[in-house]
Amino acid sequence: MLLSVLLFLYTATADEWTLYWTDKTHGDYDCLFYDSRFFCRRPNDSLIIREPICNGILWSMADLKRNNVTTDMLFEWHHPHDNVERYGRFLQKSSEDNNFILEGETICNCSSNHFGADCLYERVKGSTIAEVLSEQLSRPTERQMEIIACYVDGIHCNAGLLCLEWRQICDGIMQCEDGIDETNCHLLEFHRCAPNEFQCHNGMCIPEEFLFDGMIDCMDKSDEQETWFIINIFVPCPTKSKFDCDELLCKKSEFSCGNGQCIHWTNVINHQQPCQNRRDAFYRCETLPDEKQFSTFDSGICRIGKPNLNLSTSCETSLLSLLGGSKRKVAFEYLMANCPSLIPFPSSPILTSNLKFFYNKSIIEAFYNDSPTSFSKAIPRSPHISCLTGSLICNGSKITLNSDYCFGYGEFLALVIHPFFPISHIFCNVTLTIPLK
Repeated sequence: MLLSVLLFLYTATADEWTLYWTDKTHGDYDCLFYDSRFFCRRPNDSLIIREPICNGILWSMADLKRNNVTTDMLFEWHHPHDNVERYGRFLQKSSEDNNFILEGETICNCSSNHFGADCLYERVKGSTIAEVLSEQLSRPTERQMEIIACYVDGIHCNAGLLCLEWRQICDGIMQCEDGIDETNCHLLEFHRCAPNEFQCHNGMCIPEEFLFDGMIDCMDKSDEQETWFIINIFVPCPTKSKFDCDELLCKKSEFSCGNGQCIHWTNVINHQQPCQNRRDAFYRCETLPDEKQFSTFDSGICRIGKPNLNLSTSCETSLLSLLGGSKRKVAFEYLMANCPSLIPFPSSPILTSNLKFFYNKSIIEAFYNDSPTSFSKAIPRSPHISCLTGSLICNGSKITLNSDYCFGYGEFLALVIHPFFPISHIFCNVTLTIPLK
């Protein structure tokens, strides 16, 4: 009876989750499976081979069987998934052989506020697992440090500093220098669905009965009207891990934030409604007039605080200081003596492989020569010049510019009049009027 009481104390939770644990000698993770997602951590000593230590009460599987404990009961008590499987195998073998006894087959039973294979984890008092995970996911600083997953499966893409996100493949906008992200996309568009199927805008086929049923079945949402009900499904995506967010495709007129949030592409320029994780401003936080308190960190994400960015040149470091850092007088003197007339920032393309931004050294010089006390001020954040550079696929052929095609930053801001990000279109039109390599 004592065993039953102890195990019963371990049950009580209203949230539904499962604990996964594997052999720590292989350096694996402890994982919670909740809301169709895994939340994992690697124990600090996971790579050390040692005998497990039970921080609860060690019970043999034979004792569990004698007390009529089932595998379902172990699941309800949130024992690790692999422990439940071991116990299931034990029950099967013992039922096949009444004399079956396996020495050493034990399970570590925890008190009501602990869990894990060895009862290593303690619940937060007064909170369910769901509440703890939700609170962690909603912390702005935690999510600002997350690293957006890059698409690497079968595509080697030069998309600049901003890595290719899977939703940007076949979205109608050429991201890669060789255009591989938009190659063979016509196969999706010309794919024919069966007579009893509906073809989504992205080429996906779904049964006709799924059309306008109030549930999103097309990954691009084209099987449903854009009602507030449909839109609100994806509102929590930037702050909550949801299966729906992972499956969502953005429209051709939208920019993917990499977490299920889609913003209209013009926000990449004007930032009136930016990504909550600021993916639309990667590596250029310092160039945004309305983001004065943010800096670019190693991951490329904009965060409040002092950056630890690995810059490629001292000219770039000096420019960063003038944009909002410290020691502006020293940075200005270095920049004037050692840097070219046009200083790139960032030093590599960002939004596509073909777009770079530059600051004009003479304009910076004029700004600080206005007044002896002018070094107390940071230079205006907006770049002075935008340039198209490099190569791109135009009408099926790779075209390389002989020299950069540059225009004022004001002209770049004016691109918001287009229904989609027009850089590849402008690049290909430019090649008709300037010399090529």
